[in-house]
Amino acid sequence: MRSLSHSYYMNMALELAKKASPLVLPNPRVGCVIVKNGIIIGKGYHQKYGEKHAEVLAIEDAIKNGYSLKNATMYVSLEPCCHFGKQPPCTDAIIKSGIKKVVVATKDPNPLVNGKGIQILKQHGVDVVEGILEKEAESVNKEFFKYMKNGIPYIAIKVAQSIDGKIATPSNKRFLFNTDDENIFVHSLRQKYMATLVSVNTVISDNPILNARYGQIVRQPIRVVLDSNLRIPLECNIVKTSDKYSTYIVCSENVNDARKIELLSQKGIEIIFAKSSEDGHLDFFDAFSKLAQQKIVSVLVEGGSFLNFSLLKQRIADYWYSLIFNVFIGGQNTKGVVGAEGFEQFFPKLANTKVTTFKNSTIIEGDISYV
Repeated sequence: MRSLSHSYYMNMALELAKKASPLVLPNPRVGCVIVKNGIIIGKGYHQKYGEKHAEVLAIEDAIKNGYSLKNATMYVSLEPCCHFGKQPPCTDAIIKSGIKKVVVATKDPNPLVNGKGIQILKQHGVDVVEGILEKEAESVNKEFFKYMKNGIPYIAIKVAQSIDGKIATPSNKRFLFNTDDENIFVHSLRQKYMATLVSVNTVISDNPILNARYGQIVRQPIRVVLDSNLRIPLECNIVKTSDKYSTYIVCSENVNDARKIELLSQKGIEIIFAKSSEDGHLDFFDAFSKLAQQKIVSVLVEGGSFLNFSLLKQRIADYWYSLIFNVFIGGQNTKGVVGAEGFEQFFPKLANTKVTTFKNSTIIEGDISYV
């Protein structure tokens, strides 16, 4: 039978990886295809955190289909793990199976792996080919790669705005034009990213719950509030529902309100202390590093104009969603999407943009470029 290229089968593995739901978080999305004599004998993709990995599922699929794995070739979108976590090492399963060759799209940036899995396979006589569709594989797991390489979560910003770029009415009231289309889209984002984050100003002004309520619900996001001075009202919805949803408050390490900290902790809220910057606000790099230490791989920011500006100014935001409603609001001093002093010379841009159109709104999304 005619032999197809490594890229052909790796592309299949990547398409399998993309099927993974947010239930895999904080793990990466991984797909695997096993080929023997030009025939695909097994396929699998990681489906849920703590459960079997793609390689093991593909091996089991091949055995279930009645095939011997001896001298077969495995295509996997991320380097096989070689350490004990929630599951045993995939390298052990591969070696035991008799697979002759493993084609890897990209190394796993996790320091526990990062080339070690490939080395172990080679030491046990398995032929390894690296770097097939490497960029495409990194793109599938861009959130995981940033988290592992930079030590902070992947940060996406979502804003709801009018055509003329306003995020509130002239009297600073939140506008609500959402239909089911917009609600389902936004709440799918809350599931896609591991945490949904706002500033305490948004909590005070809008009193959100920040859970997922529309469309198909597969997981609830962790809720994070940036609150340097611990001003969060005890009667707000975030606090009142903290027994149902995992909640973190990041405040300044200078906060000494022991009584309020105790009350919030009793309600199941995790308090994280971060450094403050010279202007009295939270040091974002330290705050997001602390969130990464909690294994929060990715964050969806639903904050205000000042928070949006700060994340762009410090060049740590990675992706942008503008939910643009088909209305004009106006007002010379009405809040816009990006606040504070704005940008005079340095202008962040959107790259690789995608446009989705609903009846009453348009979504523009893309990677944030600082070049």
